[in-house]
This record gives sequence, structure tokens and C-alpha cells, in this order.
Amino acid sequence: MIEDAGGVRGGRKLKAVVPGGLSAAVLKGDEIDVGLDFDQLKAVGNMAGSAGIMVMDETTCMVEALLVTMKFFAHESCGQCSPCREGTGWVDKILQRIWEGRGREKDIDNLLDICSFMGGTTICALADGAAMPLGSYLRKFRNEFEFHIREKRCDVAGKNA
Repeated sequence: MIEDAGGVRGGRKLKAVVPGGLSAAVLKGDEIDVGLDFDQLKAVGNMAGSAGIMVMDETTCMVEALLVTMKFFAHESCGQCSPCREGTGWVDKILQRIWEGRGREKDIDNLLDICSFMGGTTICALADGAAMPLGSYLRKFRNEFEFHIREKRCDVAGKNA
């Protein structure tokens, strides 16, 4: 599909794909050899979701991409369920801190811990929708988050916190 649409812009290297909108898990560039139907995506622990496909190249900062995603979920939370209200709010604040170069050593593990308490604990599926991308970005691109925390800047060319 990516090639049919003209490939990755500017001939850059494919870094990641989100196959089903913001609620879907991120796939690394080397994980995209999967069909875009419900069964095939489910088999790799993902989902088609809203089918909004996002393609990210090597110039994409995964900390920034996750921050934008989680800001959406924090904004959309109605506030009725505390795992969603508090979870998305904390995640947004911690990611903002990492992005600004004020991250702390325990932030990634804290984010993963918050993620583990969000899924399956609320009336609607918003917290579930936030937990899937949160966990996948952190696990698959942990090195970028660690770099942001350690160096207090982005490691993607041309981007700085």
C-alpha cells in the first residue's frame, strides 16, 4: 500500500506505521509485512481500528508522535473514570516533560505502569484506545525515549526539544 501511494516521501527510510488510527499499536518499519485486514492485524497484536493509516519516516521523533497522540486522548477523556482521567492526564504531563528535556530516569517505567492500569478498567474504550499506542511506542522505540531523557534533546536530525 505504501509503495502504491508513492512510497516514503523524499526516498527516506520507513521508520513506523500506525495501521488503524491513533488507537492502534505502532509497527516498526521491519514489521509491516502484514495485510491490512482485521484477522491479519489481530494475529500480530494490532487492529484495523478506524483504518486511518499513518506512515512515519526516519525524520519522525517517536517521543513527539506519542506526545501528540496522548494529548488527543487526554483531551477526549470525559473524566468519568479515574483510570482514563488520571491515566491520560499523567501520561500527557510525563511525555511533555520528556519532550521538553526534563525527563526523569523512571519516567518510561512509570508510563508503562500507568499503561497497565488503563486497559479494560473503564466504562468506554477510550482508555483502552490510549493504552495500546502508549505501550507499543514505549516498547518498540524505548531507545528514543531513553535518549530524550539522558541527553535532554531529540536524536532525530533537525529536531530538538
